[in-house]
Order: sequence, then structure tokens, then C-alpha cells
Amino acid sequence: MSTIDKMLIKGIRSFSPENNDVIIFFKPLTLIVGSNGAGKTTIIECLKHACTGELPPNARSGQSFVHDPKKVCMSYRCADIDREVPKLMGVSKAILENVIFVHQDEANWPLAEAAVLKKKFDDVFSATRYTKALEAIKKLHKDQAQLIKEYKLKLDHLSSIKDAAMKLRKAMDEDSKEAEKLRAQMAEYQRKIAALQAKREAAEQTIVELRNLQEEMKLQEEKRKSIVQQINQLQSQMHAFTEADEELEKAHENLDKVVKGWQQDQVVLGQKQADLKIGLETAKESYTKDCQIKGRLQADAEAFASNKQERDNHLRATAARHNLGHVDTGPLSTDTAEEFTSKAMQRLSDLQLMLKTVKAENDAKDKRLEKQVDDMKRHVFQAESTIQARKKQMEDNRAQMRQLERDVEAATISESELMELEERERLLKDKVDAVALKMQTAHLDDKLSEVNRQLLDVETVIKRLSRERDELAAESAERIKLKFKKEELIVKERQISKILSDNERAFVNALGKVPSPQDLKKTLKTVIENHARSLKETAEASEKVRDKQSLARAARNAAMENLTRLEERRNALRSGLLEKLVVILEQRADVERLPSELENASKQYNLTKTKLDILKGMKRMFSPYLNHAMEHDACPVCERKFENESEKAGFIEKQRNAHVESEASERRMTFETSVLEAKLEKLRHLELQYKEYEMLRRVEIPKAQDVLLQCEKKAAAMEDEAKDVCGVLAQMEMEQSDLVGLEKHSDTVDRLLMESQILKRQIHEQEYRLDCLSESARTADDIKAELSAYEDKRSQMNLQKDKLRDEQETLSRELHNTSVRWRAAREDKIQADQKLLHQEKLKDDIKRLDEQNGEHDRTIQSLQLQLGTYRKELDKTIQDRESHRAKKSKEEQDIQERLGALQTDCETLRHINMRIDEYVLGNKDVKLKETIDRMAACAELQLQLEKDIEAILEKIKERETAVQDQVLLKREIEDNLRFRKLVNEERRLAEGNQRLAQVMADKGAIANVEGDLRGLQEVYNKCRDEVNKAQGTVAAYEANIERNKMELRQPTYKDIDARCRVQFIQLKATEKANKDLDKYYNALDKALMRFHTMKMEEINKIIKELWQQTYRGQDIDFLEIRSDSEGAGTRSYSYRVVMRSGDAELDMRGRCSAGQKVLASLIIRLALAETFCLNCGILALDEPTTNLDRANAEGLAAALLR
Repeated sequence: MSTIDKMLIKGIRSFSPENNDVIIFFKPLTLIVGSNGAGKTTIIECLKHACTGELPPNARSGQSFVHDPKKVCMSYRCADIDREVPKLMGVSKAILENVIFVHQDEANWPLAEAAVLKKKFDDVFSATRYTKALEAIKKLHKDQAQLIKEYKLKLDHLSSIKDAAMKLRKAMDEDSKEAEKLRAQMAEYQRKIAALQAKREAAEQTIVELRNLQEEMKLQEEKRKSIVQQINQLQSQMHAFTEADEELEKAHENLDKVVKGWQQDQVVLGQKQADLKIGLETAKESYTKDCQIKGRLQADAEAFASNKQERDNHLRATAARHNLGHVDTGPLSTDTAEEFTSKAMQRLSDLQLMLKTVKAENDAKDKRLEKQVDDMKRHVFQAESTIQARKKQMEDNRAQMRQLERDVEAATISESELMELEERERLLKDKVDAVALKMQTAHLDDKLSEVNRQLLDVETVIKRLSRERDELAAESAERIKLKFKKEELIVKERQISKILSDNERAFVNALGKVPSPQDLKKTLKTVIENHARSLKETAEASEKVRDKQSLARAARNAAMENLTRLEERRNALRSGLLEKLVVILEQRADVERLPSELENASKQYNLTKTKLDILKGMKRMFSPYLNHAMEHDACPVCERKFENESEKAGFIEKQRNAHVESEASERRMTFETSVLEAKLEKLRHLELQYKEYEMLRRVEIPKAQDVLLQCEKKAAAMEDEAKDVCGVLAQMEMEQSDLVGLEKHSDTVDRLLMESQILKRQIHEQEYRLDCLSESARTADDIKAELSAYEDKRSQMNLQKDKLRDEQETLSRELHNTSVRWRAAREDKIQADQKLLHQEKLKDDIKRLDEQNGEHDRTIQSLQLQLGTYRKELDKTIQDRESHRAKKSKEEQDIQERLGALQTDCETLRHINMRIDEYVLGNKDVKLKETIDRMAACAELQLQLEKDIEAILEKIKERETAVQDQVLLKREIEDNLRFRKLVNEERRLAEGNQRLAQVMADKGAIANVEGDLRGLQEVYNKCRDEVNKAQGTVAAYEANIERNKMELRQPTYKDIDARCRVQFIQLKATEKANKDLDKYYNALDKALMRFHTMKMEEINKIIKELWQQTYRGQDIDFLEIRSDSEGAGTRSYSYRVVMRSGDAELDMRGRCSAGQKVLASLIIRLALAETFCLNCGILALDEPTTNLDRANAEGLAAALLR
């Protein structure tokens, strides 16, 4: 249950913006007592504004409610809060405004005029909202019924389209099954074709293998011939060894080991030579570094002697300047120098201690004097500050006194002014009473109530007449709808006639005549079926032609594929040969140059090989030739003796040079031979591919081109035949499409006939219903005349009501304005009384400030006398401090100068001693001697290393000569081994050719294999023809399926199942929803009646109990609220408060006293609160005992207590 604990009000009516007093609400009851104008009503107004956002009556947008309404800004957030607060409080906004928080001016609304009372109770019961809901449900029910009829027509139309779609789908399924059967046959043929293809490929593979074996035999035979040629060349050039291959290979390996051992010795000797060179370089670098070190050490020795001389001279000068004693004139020893240095440092320490002691004494005395100066300054400052503060306070007091005197003059008010204010207040009070009495005697409320009652009766009659007029208007609307349906029927019949007339020629061409609209669809369907059978037969004939055409195309495609394959193979061979020729020849070359390039490479290789063999033979002759010349001292060719040793030496040297040149030529020729041999081998490998390329280019591709030409001629003949058949088929298909177009028109005619029949049935039913309704005797003009008379009467009564209301508002406005002026006069009198009190207070403040200024003046005079004494003592202390600082500075400066001079001399002496100690501690004289010894040893080591390097160079030359001799022998052995290897290879190739010949004999002759291949090809072609025929048939079925699919994709058939299902669901859902709306309407109608009756009974019961507990009179037994229905079939009620006494019953409005009116209004509000405020424990009563006598007030208190 919602409650209010406390509330703070600021800036509203009589509550100040600075108000901080919180109003706390006690439970279960809070009484707020105060005089008139204290703000009791304002509290209730604030509670209502906080909970509902509503301003009090006549607040003029808050201008007379809030102090400064211009600063108030209503935001969307505040509006949201105004909507949410009533929900959170558990009651509606109408209950908050009319029951819980009711303004004093509107407290008697239960006894107001009938229209006001009806509006209040309708708001409390929320009757308007539920009445509108009932009307909305009724209208929706009517619209849904019309919609159901439309849905039924749509569903019938969609069902017919769905049946047509089912037929198309059935035809598609049958075509699909036939196509699947043909695909199964095609799969079986494909398996046979695959088996035949495998056999055919195997035969082709056998032929290729046989041809490859032939080519391989040719290649091996050519290779064997080349090897035989190489064997003959080697045999003529080399020196044959008789040893076995194993012995030669072993000798070859031993030579390798010997050569490698000697080569390793060469490497070791070279490494040793490099190490000796590194040692030699290291010795030279060491000697150079020692020379540099020696120069530095000699310079350091000279500097040491100079430093000792400088130290002795500085010691003598320092001793003389600072009175440190006598120093000898000769060179000083180290001990003597250290002794004088110690004396100088001791004198330096004494001077530093003296300076520190003097500074400490002077600083202590300076601090004492400084403290005395600071104390005197503080006393002076305090006295001056106090004097200034007192003077400032006196000036402030004088200014405040002047302001207070001006305020006293302004607040002065005379006795005559007070009397004038009192007289004005009394006159305005009398005027207010007179206006109130005038309002009470006019009885305007009773007159307004009577006019409202009469107006309510007239409104009831007008509503009844309006309903009658609306019913007649509805009948007119039905007649208009009937007219529209008849027109629509005529339009549809005209559409049928127009379709038949527009397509009359087409119907005559197709059917021979124009049938009746009822027989049109049936007749056209029979013609379409007959034409479809003829079209099917023609299509079958066309399919046969297409099968033959497909076979011709397949043969042409096969021939084209074979030609393409051969050309691709030729191009691939050509590209491969070109790429390899470019790599081998290292230049661009044509494929046709391959035979000539092979022949040129073979000739070059043979020529180079012959030259190499000659060089090797010359090499083998050189050693015996040279040995003979050396042994016999004669030329080996002419046997001429050498004349002397110089001629012999020249001859030998010339032969050796020739031998070296021949060896270089041999290495070059060996390299050229290996290059030409590799080139020749690569070209021979390309020879087989070149032969295949030539076979394709000259034989197979021209043959394939001839076959393709024949196939194209046959395919062209089949194309002409297919065009003729297709022309006939196209003509029949056009006729079929025309028939299909006529079928659409027949469907349209059939649909229009169905819709016409439905319209005829609806027109008949509607005419019958209107005949039943037209039995009423009253016409629309009669009802209109009577309604106009009552509306004129209502207008006159509204004018009378407005006149009474204007008169009432004029008196209320006059009473309000007079009351405002009276309250203003009363406020002026109160303010005048407050001014007199304020004037006396101001005079007391002026007297107090004058006394304070006298006290401040006496204090200032005393402080000025003390200030003179403090200033004299301050000047004397400052002079003592300055004289002490001057004396201290002079004494410290003298000591500082002596200390600085001695400190400089000591620092110079320390630097000189550091340089001397550095030389002595570094043992630089010993290092100088060691450096000279090292330089002598380095020179000897360099000579020895140079001798060792020369000896190693001699050994390296001897090893190189021996290695060259062994390499020549190794080459002879390699030639013998290569010769024997070629002999073995030639034998192996001869045996391989014999094996290949045996394999070819096993595989059979190529002619037999080619005959088998031709037989397989014939069977393969027959299977392919059957497959092509089946493919053509399947294509026809697929075309039919695709045509039916396209038909189903038309907008008419698109999603027809879903659309039909959705339409059916929509129809059933709408029907069920309409039934539910009917149930909801009846249930809500009964619930509203039951809720209203129950609540009114509960309210009247509570009112009766509270009246009997509260009212102390005997003239009224109890009160009751009557709710009368305003018309049959409506849920609108009119309300009135009646009083009962025995069996008598009278309307209470206009027949009760002011006290009874107040008490009745309170009791009705209490009953409404108890009925509707179960979740809200708040009820605000503004001056509830107004106009109540003591007995009734006590009775109300007792009722509230209970």
C-alpha cells in the first residue's frame, strides 16, 4: 500500500523559497491546524501537484501558484513521471484528482450538476474507455465478416489453379520416369563403350609398344655403332696395357693415393711457409712497437729529471713565503722533500681550524642581535596592525550608523496612515460578505441543475432518433451495394461477350464454330488433346531425324577431336624439340634442322677426337725421345751429335717447352671433346621424337583431315533434313500455342461465369433481406424533422445554460477579485505594523555602534604611546648589529687570504710530487733497458725465419714436378679402362637387341593387332549411335519438363500450394477470430455491467453506513447514488445523489442545506476511497468540518476514528 511520509515545500504560495521545515505525516491520521492563510490548502495542492502534475483551479499556468513560474520548465521526463506516479501509487489519475486530493473549491462535486457528476463517475469507472472498446470490437466483427466472404471466393479460385498445377506436375513426373529409363539404357551402353574403349586402348597401346620397340632397337643399334667407332679410335691412339682390369684399377687407386699424399705434403709445406711468414711479420711488428716504446720511455726519463728540479725550486719558495724554515740550495733528497711538504700541510690545517673558530663565534653573536631586531619589529608591527584595525572598525561602524539612520527615516509611518489602512480593510471585508450573500440568494446552482436535467432528457431523445436515422442510412447503403453488384454482374457478362467476339475468328479456326460460354472450355479441351497427339507424332519423327543428326554430329566431333589430338601431339613434339634444340645449340633453330645438326655434331666430334688421339700419341713418344737425346747426346730423328753442351741444353729446353704446350693443347682438346660428345648424345636422344613428329606431319594429320571433311558433308545433309522437319513441327507448335492462348481465354470465361453466378446469388439474397427491412412505417424525412426540432430545443436550452453559467461566473469573479483586494489590504496593514517594530530596532543598533566607536578611540591612543618606545629600541639594536658584521667580515677576510695562498702552494707541490711518484712507481728505467734487449732478439729471429722460408719453397717445387709425372700415368690407365668399358657396353647392346626382337615376336605382328583394332572400332561406333539416339529422346523429355516448369513458374502457378494453404489458413483463422470477437464482445459487455452494478452496490452500502454513523439529524435516513442507463443497448449511465426518508426519495441537489451538502460530499468521497483505494492509504480532507455543526463534526470524527 502506498503512503506519504513527509514533504518539503519551497517557493509556493505562502511558503518561502528558503523554507527548510519538513512536514511529517503521521499514521493513521495527521491533523494540520492553522489560521486562515497559513497554507493548509496549499499543502493539499502541493500533494496533488506532486502526484498528478495538475495545478490548482484558477492557477493561470502556475503564475499564482509558484513564486516565479518563468523559471519552471516542464520536460518530457516530468511528463513521464506524471504518468508513472499514479501507477506506482496503485490508483488511477481520476481517483487521485476526484477522491484523494480534491481542492476546497471542488470539494462538493458529488452534488454538482448532472453533466459534471457523469463525467466524474465515468472517469472513476473508466467507462468511456470500455464503451469505445465495445464499439471498436463490434465494428471489427462486421469488417471481418465481409473479409471472410472475400477469402472464400479467393480460395475457390486458387483451388482451381492448384488442380491445373497438379496436372502439370503429374505430366512432369511421367516424363521424368521415361527419361530415367532411357538414362539407365544409356548407362548400360556407356559401360559397354567403356569396355570397348579399354580394349581399343589396349590394342593401341600394343601398337605403340611395338613401334617403340622398333625405335628402341634402331636407337640401340646406332648407339652400338657409335661405341664401335669410339673403340676403334681409342685402340689406334692409346698404349695398351696387358694387366687385368682389377690391377689397373688398383694401380689407378694407388696413383690417386700417392698424388693425394704428395698434394697433402704440398699443403703442409704451404701451411708451414704461411706460418713462417706470419712469424716473420709478427717479429717485424714487435720490433716496430719496441722502437715506439723505447722513444716514450726515454722522454719520460727526461721529464722525471725536470720535475725533480721544479719540485726543489718550489719548496724553497714556499718555505720562504710562509716561514717554514731553511732549505738547502743543492738537489734535495726524497725524505727532505717529504718533510717540508708535511710542514706546509700542517700549517694549512692550522689556518683552516682558526678560520672555522672565528666564523662560529661571529655567527653566534650575529644571531643574537638578529633575534633582538626581529622581536622589536614584531612589537612595532602588532601595535600598528591593532591601530589600523581599530580605525577601520570605527569607519565601518560610522558607515553602518549612516545607513541605519537612512533606514529609520524610510521606515517612518504616521498614525493617520495606520488608521487609513484599517478602514480600507474593514470596507473590503463588508463588500466580500455582500457579494457572497448575493450569490447564495440567487440559487444559480439549482437553476443550472434543472436545465441540465432537461438537457439530458433531450439528449436521450436525440440519440434514439439518431440511431433510427443511422439504421435507415445503413439500409440505403445496402441498396447502394446492391446496385453496385448488379452493375458488376452486367460488366462481367459484357466481358464474356467481348472475349468471345474478340477471339471469334480464332475459335472458328480452331473449333469450326463459336460454342456457348458454358461448353467452351470442354470443347476446346478436346481439340487441344487431339492436336497434342498429332504434335507428339510429329515430334517423334523430328526426334528420329535429330538422332541421325546427332550421330552425324558425333562422328564429326570424333573426327575433329582426333584431328585436334594429333595436332596437339604434333605441336607438343615441335615445342619440346624447339626448346631442347635451343638448349643444346644455344641459339634459335627450326625443327627441320635436327638431322643436319646431328650430322654436323657427329663430324665435329670425330674430328676433335682424332686430334686428341694424335696429341696423346705425341705425348707417349716424348719421354723416350727426350731420354734418347740425353743418353746419346744426339738428335733422335737424324742421329746428329750435339756440338757442345749448350746446344744440347737448348735442344732439351725447346723440347720441354713443346711438351708443356702439347699438354695444354691436350687439356683443351679433352674438354672440347667431352662437350661435343655430350651435345651429340643429346641430339641422338631427340632423333626418335623427330621421327614421330615427321610421321604425324606427313601421314596421320592429312589422313584425319580427309575423314573430318567427309563427316562434315554428311552432317550438312542431315542439317537440311532436320530443318524441313523442324519447320513442320514449329508450325504445329504455333497452332498449339494458339490453342493454349484460347485455353487461357476459356479459363477467363469460365471464371467470369462462376463469378457471375456468385453475384446473382448474392443479389437475390440481398434483395430478399432489403424487402424484409422496408416494412417500417417511418420515413427518413419524418425522423429528420423530429430530430431537427429536438436539436433546436437543445440549442435553446444550451443558450439558457450558458447564460446562467455566465451569471454564476460573473458573481464568482467579482467575489474572487474582492477577496483578493481584501487580502491585499490586510497584508498592507500587517506590513505597516512590522515597519514600526523594525524602526525601534534600528534606533537601538545606532546607539550600540556609537558606544563601540568610543571604546576603539581610547585603545588607539594607548597603542600610539607604546609604538614610539618600540621604534627607538629597534634603531639602537640595528646599529649594534651592523657594526659587528663589519668587524667580523674584515677578520675573516685576512685569515682567508693567508689560507688561500698556502693552499695554492700546497696544491702545486702535490701535482709535482704525483708526476715524480708516477715515474718511480712505474719502474720506467727498468722497462727502458728491457725494451732495448727485446729489440736485439727480434732482429736475430727475423734473419732465421727468412732462411727457413727459402728452404720450404725449394721442397714445394720438387713435389709439383713429381705430381705432374704421376698425373700423366694416371691418364693412360684411365684410357685403357674406358676402352675396356666401351667393349663391354657394345656387347651388352648387341644382346639387348636380340632380346627386343624376341619380345616383338611374342607380341605379334603389327598388322594383326591393327585388324583387331578396326573390329573393336566398328562395335564401338554402333554403341555410340545408340547412346546418341537415347540422348536425343531424353532431351525431348527434358524439354517437355522444362516447358512445364516454365508454365509452373508463371505468376498464376507460382507458390500455388503455399498460397492456397495460406488462403485456407487465413480463412479459418479469420472465422475463428470473428467467433472469438463475438465471445469477447459479450463477455466484456457482461463484465462491465456486472462490475458497475457490483461497485455501485458496494459504494451505496458504504455511504449508507457512514451516513447513519455520522449524521445526527432525523430528516434523512440515508443517502444513495442512482446510476440510470441512458438508453437500451448502451453502456452509458447518468448519475444523481438521492436522499431517502422512509419510503420517500428525493434528489439531494438543490434540496439540502450547506452542512448536509458538505457532509454528503465527504461521505461519498470516503466511500469511493474505501472502494477504489485498496492499494493507496492516502486521503486528504481540506477543512472537512466547514458548515458542520458540533454534533455532525463529532460524528464525522467518530466515523474517521473507526
